Parts: sequence; structure tokens; C-alpha cells
Amino acid sequence: MLFRSVILRHDPRERHPYYRTYACRDVTNMVNAPAAVYFNVPIDVMRHAAANSIIHNSPVWFACDVHKDYNQEYSLLSTEAYDYGDLMDTSFEMTKAQMLDTYYSYPTHAMLIVGLDSDIDVSDGKIEKDTQINRWRVENSWGETGTGEGEERGYLQMSDGWFSRYVYECVVDISYLPDDVAASYR
Repeated sequence: MLFRSVILRHDPRERHPYYRTYACRDVTNMVNAPAAVYFNVPIDVMRHAAANSIIHNSPVWFACDVHKDYNQEYSLLSTEAYDYGDLMDTSFEMTKAQMLDTYYSYPTHAMLIVGLDSDIDVSDGKIEKDTQINRWRVENSWGETGTGEGEERGYLQMSDGWFSRYVYECVVDISYLPDDVAASYR
């Protein structure tokens, strides 16, 4: 099988319409490297493509804001890990677009999604668009230090809510996109 990778990006700001490709000159990590090209999609499209990749035993590289709502003691990435609102008796909610505009949140780290937990049967090798993912298994590039115990060292559990809020990019094979979305990629 020929692997044709695509960088999916979730940038919900109005000035970056979905289903368009964008080139970023200033995000490469190499001198004189070509511009990074990504395809901006809604988070549900990214989730669906990542899930389909995982059930086909293909890990998913992703970029996220790792330090937000990260509980190192429990190896957990969850928007429910802390309750700042109750503690401060206020709401700190911002949309993902607002977080990007104010530089409160942006991609800071890359890891691999290597598994998922869902209530559906994936024995037919397909995940439907509206499938509910309970959590994701993440292999952290920090290695075995600091998280988990025994075989779990080096792995994190990521809630689906955290995926929606803090995951910005992932790389998947274009075949894991819904047909109508893959057709709009160029």
C-alpha cells in the first residue's frame, strides 16, 4: 500500500476556512526547508481520521499544547483533570480560536497516538464519523521518565475532550479521510 500522508490542522479561526490547504514558511525545523503545508479541517474530521488510522495499526503523529490540563502524577491529559473555575469562583473558558489569537495555546510538543478506547465494534475495520471516543493512548517522546508505572511508563491517557481542545495537528494517510474530504484536498 502506498502511504500518502497529509498534515491535518485544526484552526477554527474564521480567517482560516476549513477544507483549504495552507503553507507556513515559519514553522519548519530545518534551515532552507520547504514551507510546511497543512490541510485545515474541523476537529471531528481530524478525530475520525486519527481513529481510522489507529484501528489499522498505524500510529498517528500529532502536535498539541501538552502542558495544558496535564496531570503528570496520573499520566493524564484531560480537561477535567483540574477544576480551576470552582477554585477561583470564575470561568476561564476561551474558545480554541480565542486561545490561538491570544497565544494562550498553540502547539508546543509532538507525540504519537497509539491506541483508543471506544464503545463500538471496530472488527470491520471502520469507524463512523460520529463515533464517540472515550480516550486515546499516547506514547510520549519524553520516554520512561516521570509518567506511569511498569509497562505504562512513557504512556499517557488523553481524554477526547482534551483532544478537541489542545490537539492542533496530526499526520495520517489520506485514505483515512472521508471520501468527500479527501476529494477536497489539493
